[in-house]
Amino acid sequence: MANFTASLMSSGETIVIERRQHWLVLVDHAKLAILGLVAALLIFIFRGNLGTDGIGGGLNFVLGWVVLALVVYAVVVFVYQYLRWINDAFIVTNRRVIQISGILNKKALDSSLEKINDAVLTQNVFGRVFGFGDLEILTASESGIERMHMLFDAAGFKRAISDSKHELELEVSSGRIPSPPLRAASGPGGDPWASQPAVAAPVTAPTQASAPAAPSPDDVATAIDRLKGLLDSGAITQAEFDAKKAELLARL
Repeated sequence: MANFTASLMSSGETIVIERRQHWLVLVDHAKLAILGLVAALLIFIFRGNLGTDGIGGGLNFVLGWVVLALVVYAVVVFVYQYLRWINDAFIVTNRRVIQISGILNKKALDSSLEKINDAVLTQNVFGRVFGFGDLEILTASESGIERMHMLFDAAGFKRAISDSKHELELEVSSGRIPSPPLRAASGPGGDPWASQPAVAAPVTAPTQASAPAAPSPDDVATAIDRLKGLLDSGAITQAEFDAKKAELLARL
């Protein structure tokens, strides 16, 4: 898992926070394994009341194999669900938000911080007690991470996204990086910058950094549509919708 995550990092990219879904998600996915263990225990107790001769002995023998099958099934299902849970991760770096899934066949989905407009946190009473919540990511593109279900420490993850985005904007505005950070490229030899043309280092006094390119009208319209959906579902208020809409329109 660590090696795969490291292979996704661009030059100068560092991990800010890494979280997984709450352990209750594992319990939910492994509920059949838990039921199998409970059934095996009850059958095992019932076998103690049967004799070893005649019909009782035959039934005792059959139930012994049933108990063994249930235990093996429960162990296999639980191990599989645990591996799924432990290999699904959500990561915030100083450049983007990454979702990793898969046990053997890995899948990585990411959203660049400069394209994230907001992260909406939904947390019910049960989630506040056990420390999890749902995060919906609003981006200026149609692809990328959209929803994180039952994320552990969702409030801290949302805060990390906001802080990392703010730091990125400061870097761009101060000229410490020439443009919004690039995703990991597939250049020869795994070098994320191998496909980029070489740029000579400046020898004159630094000039004022150009402002980041404004989003296209289509990107803004897509973001407003998503905001409208959140408003209709009651996830945000009318005032929050109006404020965010005005902010998006001001970027055109």
